[in-house]
Amino acid sequence: MVEVENLVFQYPDAAYCLQLERFHIKPGERLALTGASGCGKTTLLKLIAGILTPGQGRVTVAGTVLQDLSASGRRDFRIRQMGFVFQELQLLDYLTVLDNILHPYRINRSVRLDTGVRQRALALAGQTGLVDKLGQKPGALSQGEKQRVAVCRALLPQPRLLIADEATSHLDPANKLHLLDLLFLAVEQYQASLLVVTHDHELLPYFDRVVDFSTVVDVHAA
Repeated sequence: MVEVENLVFQYPDAAYCLQLERFHIKPGERLALTGASGCGKTTLLKLIAGILTPGQGRVTVAGTVLQDLSASGRRDFRIRQMGFVFQELQLLDYLTVLDNILHPYRINRSVRLDTGVRQRALALAGQTGLVDKLGQKPGALSQGEKQRVAVCRALLPQPRLLIADEATSHLDPANKLHLLDLLFLAVEQYQASLLVVTHDHELLPYFDRVVDFSTVVDVHAA
């Protein structure tokens, strides 16, 4: 599902340089990525999602080399093929909860916002306890509720690759496991792969494979 080869990435005007010889995710695999802060975990997620592009090397997702796409092409591919739960959540304060969940279908012409999509959004809201929040704005929600909105938005397109950056932070233990069950159910339903960055070691036994990113990546001053 994901193949990263001979990757080199450096932020503009920064000494930070990330080098990664090889990284992969198998179809249907549930992979947890751990490691010390600053080792490049979030940067890797953004490279896999096509939000960032490497200076050298190649990132291939579902058979598509992301560098071969334009910036708008990568965005369209990401919305069609991936679900991404950002660490910063990136909800839009001026939209309701329901409109935040539906937002990927409003900004991409290659996907259609129809009755089936709306029904999926309502079903996801029900699974995550957000039904009575659909008309509210993010400013009225707790941090945990905002996190659940972001997860619903990521699951809505029925992605082939689901990426989550600390998706269970700010949640109590019971809700952490409920959210993890929801992600795992999506993997089964959509025959998707799951990549989760987490510092919560209590969750690691639930995954098929755990990679300590600190041990496989080289991060140094360029």
